[in-house]
Amino acid sequence: MEVIPEVKDITVLYADFIGFNKLAKIFEPNDMMAFLNRLFQVMEAPINEFQGVIDKIVGDAIIVTFNAFEPVAQHQEDAVKTAIKIIDAVKAFSQEEEHKIELGIGIASGQASCGPVGTSTYHPPTVVGQVVGKAYQLSEKGCKQNLSTLYVDANVFHETISSFEYQQIEEDIFKVNIPLFP
Repeated sequence: MEVIPEVKDITVLYADFIGFNKLAKIFEPNDMMAFLNRLFQVMEAPINEFQGVIDKIVGDAIIVTFNAFEPVAQHQEDAVKTAIKIIDAVKAFSQEEEHKIELGIGIASGQASCGPVGTSTYHPPTVVGQVVGKAYQLSEKGCKQNLSTLYVDANVFHETISSFEYQQIEEDIFKVNIPLFP
Protein backbone atom coordinates (compact mmCIF):
# COMPACT_ATOMS: atom_id res chain seq x y z
CA MET A 1 0.00 0.00 0.00
CA GLU A 2 1.46 3.34 -1.05
CA VAL A 3 1.39 6.14 1.49
CA ILE A 4 0.79 9.55 -0.06
CA PRO A 5 2.75 12.46 1.44
CA GLU A 6 0.60 15.17 3.01
CA VAL A 7 1.38 18.88 3.33
CA LYS A 8 0.83 20.05 6.92
CA ASP A 9 1.67 22.94 9.22
CA ILE A 10 4.33 21.53 11.51
CA THR A 11 7.04 22.61 13.92
CA VAL A 12 10.61 21.35 13.69
CA LEU A 13 13.10 21.33 16.57
CA TYR A 14 16.74 20.91 15.53
CA ALA A 15 19.26 20.42 18.34
CA ASP A 16 23.00 20.22 17.73
CA PHE A 17 25.68 19.32 20.28
CA ILE A 18 28.16 22.20 20.70
CA GLY A 19 31.76 21.05 21.06
CA PHE A 20 31.21 17.55 19.74
CA ASN A 21 34.49 17.54 17.80
CA LYS A 22 36.52 18.43 20.91
CA LEU A 23 34.91 15.62 22.87
CA ALA A 24 35.31 13.17 19.97
CA LYS A 25 39.08 13.69 20.19
CA ILE A 26 39.01 12.49 23.81
CA PHE A 27 36.80 9.41 23.34
CA GLU A 28 37.44 6.23 21.41
CA PRO A 29 34.80 5.79 18.65
CA ASN A 30 32.76 3.15 20.55
CA ASP A 31 32.88 5.26 23.72
CA MET A 32 31.71 8.30 21.76
CA MET A 33 28.81 6.34 20.32
CA ALA A 34 27.83 5.12 23.80
CA PHE A 35 28.05 8.70 25.10
CA LEU A 36 25.81 9.98 22.29
CA ASN A 37 23.31 7.20 22.93
CA ARG A 38 23.12 8.20 26.61
CA LEU A 39 22.72 11.86 25.62
CA PHE A 40 19.88 11.14 23.19
CA GLN A 41 18.23 8.90 25.78
CA VAL A 42 18.16 11.86 28.19
CA MET A 43 16.59 14.02 25.48
CA GLU A 44 13.89 11.47 24.68
CA ALA A 45 11.77 11.94 27.82
CA PRO A 46 10.99 15.66 27.19
CA ILE A 47 10.37 14.89 23.51
CA ASN A 48 7.82 12.22 24.41
CA GLU A 49 6.26 14.36 27.16
CA PHE A 50 5.23 16.99 24.62
CA GLN A 51 4.27 14.64 21.78
CA GLY A 52 7.34 15.25 19.66
CA VAL A 53 8.49 12.60 17.21
CA ILE A 54 12.17 11.96 16.58
CA ASP A 55 12.50 12.32 12.82
CA LYS A 56 16.16 11.40 12.71
CA ILE A 57 19.48 11.55 14.45
CA VAL A 58 22.34 12.78 12.27
CA GLY A 59 25.65 12.27 14.05
CA ASP A 60 25.49 14.59 17.06
CA ALA A 61 22.24 16.33 16.06
CA ILE A 62 18.60 15.39 16.52
CA ILE A 63 15.60 16.49 14.48
CA VAL A 64 12.21 16.38 16.19
CA THR A 65 8.85 17.13 14.58
CA PHE A 66 5.56 18.23 16.10
CA ASN A 67 2.21 17.83 14.32
CA ALA A 68 3.75 16.00 11.35
CA PHE A 69 2.48 12.48 11.96
CA GLU A 70 0.42 12.86 15.13
CA PRO A 71 -1.87 15.86 15.70
CA VAL A 72 -0.55 18.29 18.32
CA ALA A 73 -2.85 21.26 19.01
CA GLN A 74 -0.23 23.72 20.29
CA HIS A 75 2.77 22.31 18.43
CA GLN A 76 4.80 25.55 18.51
CA GLU A 77 4.39 25.93 22.28
CA ASP A 78 5.06 22.25 22.91
CA ALA A 79 8.27 22.45 20.86
CA VAL A 80 9.57 25.37 22.95
CA LYS A 81 8.62 23.57 26.19
CA THR A 82 10.43 20.48 24.91
CA ALA A 83 13.57 22.47 24.12
CA ILE A 84 13.64 24.11 27.55
CA LYS A 85 13.26 20.73 29.26
CA ILE A 86 15.93 19.21 27.02
CA ILE A 87 18.37 21.95 28.00
CA ASP A 88 17.61 21.33 31.68
CA ALA A 89 17.97 17.53 31.32
CA VAL A 90 21.21 17.84 29.37
CA LYS A 91 22.61 20.23 31.98
CA ALA A 92 22.04 17.56 34.67
CA PHE A 93 23.47 14.87 32.38
CA SER A 94 26.52 17.05 31.74
CA GLN A 95 27.22 17.25 35.47
CA GLU A 96 26.85 13.48 35.87
CA GLU A 97 29.15 12.78 32.93
CA GLU A 98 31.63 15.46 34.01
CA HIS A 99 31.80 16.84 30.45
CA LYS A 100 30.43 20.23 29.46
CA ILE A 101 27.56 19.73 27.06
CA GLU A 102 25.79 22.65 25.44
CA LEU A 103 23.19 22.63 22.68
CA GLY A 104 22.32 24.97 19.86
CA ILE A 105 18.57 24.57 19.36
CA GLY A 106 16.50 26.05 16.55
CA ILE A 107 12.73 25.82 16.25
CA ALA A 108 10.79 26.77 13.12
CA SER A 109 7.18 26.37 12.12
CA GLY A 110 5.61 26.19 8.67
CA GLN A 111 4.43 23.89 5.93
CA ALA A 112 6.18 20.66 5.05
CA SER A 113 5.46 17.53 3.11
CA CYS A 114 5.10 14.69 5.60
CA GLY A 115 5.49 11.12 4.41
CA PRO A 116 7.88 8.42 3.28
CA VAL A 117 10.96 9.24 1.26
CA GLY A 118 13.67 6.95 -0.08
CA THR A 119 13.96 3.92 -2.29
CA SER A 120 11.64 1.02 -3.06
CA THR A 121 13.03 -0.90 -0.06
CA TYR A 122 13.96 1.92 2.33
CA HIS A 123 11.47 4.76 2.79
CA PRO A 124 11.07 5.95 6.38
CA PRO A 125 8.57 8.69 7.19
CA THR A 126 10.11 12.14 7.32
CA VAL A 127 9.39 15.79 6.64
CA VAL A 128 10.59 17.88 3.71
CA GLY A 129 10.31 21.63 3.40
CA GLN A 130 11.96 24.97 4.05
CA VAL A 131 10.92 24.75 7.70
CA VAL A 132 13.55 22.03 8.26
CA GLY A 133 16.32 24.17 6.81
CA LYS A 134 15.18 27.14 8.85
CA ALA A 135 15.30 25.12 12.10
CA TYR A 136 18.80 23.96 11.15
CA GLN A 137 19.98 27.53 10.48
CA LEU A 138 18.61 28.69 13.84
CA SER A 139 20.37 25.80 15.56
CA GLU A 140 23.66 26.70 13.89
CA LYS A 141 23.23 30.30 15.04
CA GLY A 142 22.82 28.93 18.57
CA CYS A 143 25.95 26.79 18.24
CA LYS A 144 28.02 29.92 17.63
CA GLN A 145 27.15 31.13 21.16
CA ASN A 146 29.13 28.29 22.84
CA LEU A 147 26.41 27.85 25.44
CA SER A 148 22.95 26.34 25.27
CA THR A 149 20.86 28.75 23.23
CA LEU A 150 17.35 28.48 21.84
CA TYR A 151 16.29 30.47 18.77
CA VAL A 152 12.85 30.45 17.15
CA ASP A 153 11.50 31.87 13.93
CA ALA A 154 8.79 34.52 13.66
CA ASN A 155 6.01 31.92 13.24
CA VAL A 156 6.86 30.26 16.56
CA PHE A 157 7.36 33.64 18.24
CA HIS A 158 3.92 34.94 17.21
CA GLU A 159 2.17 31.74 18.33
CA THR A 160 3.93 31.60 21.73
CA ILE A 161 4.60 35.24 22.67
CA SER A 162 2.23 35.06 25.65
CA SER A 163 3.90 31.92 27.05
CA PHE A 164 7.63 32.75 26.94
CA GLU A 165 9.99 35.70 27.23
CA TYR A 166 11.90 36.57 24.08
CA GLN A 167 14.65 38.84 22.86
CA GLN A 168 14.48 39.89 19.22
CA ILE A 169 17.82 39.17 17.52
CA GLU A 170 16.94 39.93 13.91
CA GLU A 171 13.73 40.81 12.09
CA ASP A 172 12.49 37.21 12.12
CA ILE A 173 14.75 35.56 14.72
CA PHE A 174 13.99 35.50 18.42
CA LYS A 175 16.00 34.14 21.33
CA VAL A 176 14.07 32.44 24.12
CA ASN A 177 15.03 33.63 27.59
CA ILE A 178 15.49 30.22 29.15
CA PRO A 179 14.28 29.96 32.76
CA LEU A 180 16.89 28.69 35.19
CA PHE A 181 15.95 25.47 36.94
CA PRO A 182 17.50 24.61 40.32
